[in-house]
Amino acid sequence: MNPEKWKSVVISIDTYNMLKKIAKRNHRTLSGQFTHLLTGYVDSLSEEPDLVKSKETYDGIRLS
Repeated sequence: MNPEKWKSVVISIDTYNMLKKIAKRNHRTLSGQFTHLLTGYVDSLSEEPDLVKSKETYDGIRLS
């Protein structure tokens, strides 16, 4: 795999099983579901300007 494009993340088995069930229900891959959830969370923060500096950053961390 290209390490510039993909990274591994360690999560608990309980979290993995929960994500797996949600992904299956939504017809997504695990990575697709994780991305969907994270994007939704970051988008919800955009309603609070103090938490998100711009669309590409979160708390000063570049998202893209």
